[in-house]
Amino acid sequence: MARTKGGLASDLAGYKAYLLEKEVAQLTVASYLADLQDTIKYLEEQGVDDWASVDRASLMGYLTSLKDTGHKSSTLNRRVSSLRRFFAFLQRERKVASDPVSLIRVDQTKRLAPRGLEIEESNVLIENAPGKGDTKVRNRALLALLVATGARVNEIIDLKLSDLDLDLGVVYLGKKIRRLVPLNEGANQIIGDYIKTERANRVQPEASSTVFLNNRGAPLSRQSVWEIVNQAGKLGQIKGSVTPQRVRDGFAYRLLKHGADLTLVQNLMGHQSILTTQIYLEK
Repeated sequence: MARTKGGLASDLAGYKAYLLEKEVAQLTVASYLADLQDTIKYLEEQGVDDWASVDRASLMGYLTSLKDTGHKSSTLNRRVSSLRRFFAFLQRERKVASDPVSLIRVDQTKRLAPRGLEIEESNVLIENAPGKGDTKVRNRALLALLVATGARVNEIIDLKLSDLDLDLGVVYLGKKIRRLVPLNEGANQIIGDYIKTERANRVQPEASSTVFLNNRGAPLSRQSVWEIVNQAGKLGQIKGSVTPQRVRDGFAYRLLKHGADLTLVQNLMGHQSILTTQIYLEK
């Protein structure tokens, strides 16, 4: 997936041209763009500068901020509709791999909590890692890390060996906001086994420090991570669409279920605003 250059607003000109080409009324185009500008302002305040990094939780945080400042349901509905159209455009342009708006239902904007994986489903996901041989070992390690840390897809594909300290059982995630996330014993063991054995067979010089590699020894793509998670969900017969975001949501819910402080969850998830984290209290 091509990474957006020039910030979030850089794609608006292309989107405007696309809408006008489709003969969308100019007043309607202006309305869509105004909605997106407001969304961009919120996201940039959260440190987001690339549409491929926007996930469902950050958009729900935005909608929650509108709700908390007194905006009516009609406004929330319109923003969701504008975002859905825009992400469809970004997918067509191959600038994002998925649509984080797809699971936000317009008629349910008053209930903004996402649907995360339950702990039993998370275990099933790891045990049903797709592939055979070395590929299955890698996929199992990737899934174990996702479940144990709630990492974002871009954090998984960018992860370096120096970000892992398996002796201490921790991983460093994020670029702008670095955070230390503990690994449970099971995940630590699965990831360690992969690095010491199967990963060594994949390494190419240009990707020597990247943790998760494809069969050619190069870093995995965003699409590959999505496919691994989705296939594991199907093999494990988990109900509903299983995505990396749903795994990430499940991580947040498990922390809160076991009594974690909201600020701790915010830090472990890498949220700049606690409004984004508060959506997990609405389940």
